[in-house]
Amino acid sequence: MKDRYLFRGKRKDTGEWMIGSLICFPDDDKHYGIWSENAQTYIWVNPATVGQCTGLKDKDGMLIHEGDVIQCEVSIFDKDTEEKIKLMLTAIIFWDNHQWSCSDVRGVFMDSYQPLFNKEMFSTVKIIGNIHDNPELREVR
Repeated sequence: MKDRYLFRGKRKDTGEWMIGSLICFPDDDKHYGIWSENAQTYIWVNPATVGQCTGLKDKDGMLIHEGDVIQCEVSIFDKDTEEKIKLMLTAIIFWDNHQWSCSDVRGVFMDSYQPLFNKEMFSTVKIIGNIHDNPELREVR
């Protein structure tokens, strides 16, 4: 299966992460399932934890999902010195306006968000957690 069509969610019964195909019922926002290849059945997951895979991998080869918190090096232009400065960005991955985007949790590099597809940025991207297991990563520091 193409990575970008994978979803993940936390099992309702154990809280364990499941990755696979998603099934949901349009009239019922309480029942989401993810197909388990091992069990050959759908496993019910908490809808609040469901996120789609971006199809992209971090520098360690880990698939990046909606809700992941990443850290990467970015370059910005310093108007005073007229030089590029490399700084560390911590951002949350999300889907917006028909594209994968990331939002700087500290508000240092961008006011709201930027598209996720930036080759320079991706050579240094590392997943440091997600908003479900590590809610503290959402806080401004």
